Amino acid sequence: MKKGQLQIQETGFVIFIVVVILLIGFVLFYQFQIRSIENLNEKYQEDKFEDMISFVPSMPELSYSVRGDQKGSIDFYKARAFADVSDNEYYKNLFGYKKITLKVSADTLVLYDNKLSSYTGIRKITSPVSVYNAWDEKYYVGVLEVERYV
Repeated sequence: MKKGQLQIQETGFVIFIVVVILLIGFVLFYQFQIRSIENLNEKYQEDKFEDMISFVPSMPELSYSVRGDQKGSIDFYKARAFADVSDNEYYKNLFGYKKITLKVSADTLVLYDNKLSSYTGIRKITSPVSVYNAWDEKYYVGVLEVERYV
């Protein structure tokens, strides 16, 4: 072989090695970005889940109000009616794969339940809430429980 041919082969080999190193770098960067996006999505879902405990009692569909003035309580009879209609697409988009339960005295009312077909665990958060019963015009202490299927 001549010296020129040898130098061309060496240059081709070096270019090939540089391209391989760049490709490996791009693949590693891509994998890192995918993991980062998945972690951000999981954090967003967790934050959204934790905010649910304060969002649900303030929903107009559930909250007790007098002439438009919010009283900071859940209306028990509104909650009962909500449980009957909460399985539509609007609430599935709003809540996702969760179960929302209201416990007042001896009553347990499942407000919303949309389970994943296969899930590995359940994350649960509970909070005391004020519940107004219009039948006897009294306030009760209830427990609002939100479960997230993961």
